[in-house]
Amino acid sequence: MLSAYHEFEQSKLQTALVNPEYKPLSRKNQNDIIDAEQLVYLCDPSLCMLTADKGFKSKVVKSDQASQIIVATSDDLRDAQKAEAVMRSHLST
Repeated sequence: MLSAYHEFEQSKLQTALVNPEYKPLSRKNQNDIIDAEQLVYLCDPSLCMLTADKGFKSKVVKSDQASQIIVATSDDLRDAQKAEAVMRSHLST
């Protein structure tokens, strides 16, 4: 039920193992905590995550829940109609 969350955390762990300089609480990585918390909601298959963070698609690829993560451009997310169109196009596939 938490496969996207697990895969995301596993990806972060793999990064830390190969990079001794990795700092999970650095400015660059501090949003990972919030990102991981959002992934928990994907255990409900009726929910999707709409984000401009392309990192999700590289960290969550094997999980069945990966298809619930929709990556859009920042410009699309600034405009309600564009954001809705992105969601609708994803949900119709």
